[in-house]
Amino acid sequence: MPLGVSAGFLRAFLEDVQQAHAEEYATLTTKDVCDKVVIPRTKDAQCAYVDVIKQQHDEQHLGNANVFVSHAWRYKFVDVIGTMLEFADEQGRQDTDAYFWFDLFINNQNIAADLPQDWWSTTFKESIADIGHVLLVLTPWSDPVPLTRAWCLWEIFCSLSQEGVTLTIQLPIAEREALKAALRADSEAVTDTLVRVQAERAEAWNPKDKEMIFKAIRDSVGFGHLNERVKEQMRSWCLQTADAFVHAVEQANGNPNTAPQPNAQPSTETATQQGNSGTAPRPATQTNATSEVIALYYQVGALMTNFGKPERAIELLTRALAMEKVHMGERHSSVGDVHTQLGIALASNGSYDEAIAHFNAAIVIHTAVYGADSPRLAVTYGHLGGALLNKGEYDESIRVHERAVAIEESAGTSEERRGTAYSNLATAYAEVGDYRRAIAFHEKSMRISEEARGPQHPGTANDYNNLGGIYQRLADYERAAEYYSKALNVYREVMGEHPSTAIAYDNLGMVHKNQGNFETAIECHRHALEMHEAVIGKEHPTTGMMQLNLGTTLLYKGDTDQAVEHLMQALGIFKAALGHHASTAAAYGNLGMAFRQQGDYIAAIKSHELALDIEEDVLGQQHPTTGIEYFNAGLAFDAIGHMRAAVDYQKQALAILVACLGEDNPKVQLVAESLQATQHRRHILQRCSYIAILA
Repeated sequence: MPLGVSAGFLRAFLEDVQQAHAEEYATLTTKDVCDKVVIPRTKDAQCAYVDVIKQQHDEQHLGNANVFVSHAWRYKFVDVIGTMLEFADEQGRQDTDAYFWFDLFINNQNIAADLPQDWWSTTFKESIADIGHVLLVLTPWSDPVPLTRAWCLWEIFCSLSQEGVTLTIQLPIAEREALKAALRADSEAVTDTLVRVQAERAEAWNPKDKEMIFKAIRDSVGFGHLNERVKEQMRSWCLQTADAFVHAVEQANGNPNTAPQPNAQPSTETATQQGNSGTAPRPATQTNATSEVIALYYQVGALMTNFGKPERAIELLTRALAMEKVHMGERHSSVGDVHTQLGIALASNGSYDEAIAHFNAAIVIHTAVYGADSPRLAVTYGHLGGALLNKGEYDESIRVHERAVAIEESAGTSEERRGTAYSNLATAYAEVGDYRRAIAFHEKSMRISEEARGPQHPGTANDYNNLGGIYQRLADYERAAEYYSKALNVYREVMGEHPSTAIAYDNLGMVHKNQGNFETAIECHRHALEMHEAVIGKEHPTTGMMQLNLGTTLLYKGDTDQAVEHLMQALGIFKAALGHHASTAAAYGNLGMAFRQQGDYIAAIKSHELALDIEEDVLGQQHPTTGIEYFNAGLAFDAIGHMRAAVDYQKQALAILVACLGEDNPKVQLVAESLQATQHRRHILQRCSYIAILA
């Protein structure tokens, strides 16, 4: 069993280094400590430092290693040791309970380790398995050094590729302040950092070492899994640390929940111009401490929204809005900013009416402060359009998104911002069946995003996901699967267990369903549903959509009873959360198909008619979804022998789908064939009736 040094020894050694090198102690790297402390003390005996410990009869500081430490030698020594000690404290271990395999002390630093690759792939790997726990020390948080060194990757790989080995990622205390500073400036800093975590960037002094390590990773766990595990723990650390910032600043400045607060609901009163620049100096009552609290609430709230914690985000942003109104006045531009961010959080939680109210409040404020054509308004218009779309107010959504695009183009904003506006407008066009314009705008957005953000950014993945959706509607399933898979890979690596990841799994499941791969589709849908329920909750409209999609796939597979169970759950969620909405109609429509499969044709017709009532009202009659609903209702009438109704409904379906999709679309051809067969059966039945009458 490999040896390790105790936490107690690390504390004593750190004090020893501080006394011996007081002036440079804080800046010494692990390599510096090796050259200035370890090698001078072991040079004569040409031994490892653990042998010196034995000679000094300090063997109580040695034991079987139970934590392997992976780190970079260019780190500050005090950061590395401090992180190891913090890990021991958090694990609740005493100084004699944690024994760290730390190469500075365990290996003989007087000789170059020139071991064959077989040794690294067998003996070394087995040693990590024996130890059972790898502690990966990462710094800086914004671009961790170990992920750029191939041998650090090898140590991570040895933990991930073996059963019974735990990987823990720990960041130095000093990195917390760096994260706080980054969050104050931009809540997207965490996402941008996770995008940069790409183990494939790692290098080694010896090209053969890199080749061996990369091959081993690709042949087993894969770089995607390795990146995903590292990001998962980094993400957890960032969110926990950000929340700790909030608690700390509340304790330091007094918990704002203990004092009376104004109503944080949006106001639609006309705002007043606050100076030529649109910003006014903060009143004397606004202290630096208060400003810090508000800024943290805002940025951490935005961070929580981005990473699928909307309830915590709403809580923090509601506090920020109340405090900002008190200290800046209800009509200040910064109050408008908080209204917008709170609206985003509410929309992500399915509270669309509240979100729309906050977006409109922000628009009123920013119009008065900046003018009607300000780029600040374009962003809020984009979010407002999205909330309207989710509510089923499609025409108004298109109008709002077109307004956002017009502002972005006339103001000459960045390509990245214009790309987002194009994508939002494309999504709205798709909902009304205008796929030609939807594809054109999504492709414009994708090209901009790939150039500005790179292909591994969640924003670029959104474009992949959106294009997948268009091609799925057009029955081009191969292209749809290609784009959905690209989106899923990015979300999974960057966002981890996140609503966007769940949605990507669900979308991919729909494509597999359309291709007839039902088992794979069901696996994707269940994975999506479990993830989304865990992160967002069981009553969220998107959770309802995943219930709907799982139920639909089970229906296509022929498992009708389970299908009805999931479809009924979806319907309940939609009726409670959305009411008269296209998603509610979809649940009714799919239940109609399920009832028809069960032979309950009256219930099937009733469900289809309920769906049509909503779809014609919300989507309009000339919409592909409305056309498909007519077709399915026609099949239900056909099943009970109401042939005139069956033909009339299918004729209506064909006319709508030809107008929306074109005559060459596979769905159109299917409806045309079905209509022809139904008309033929009706003609035969009419002839039989005529013959019977004559007889």
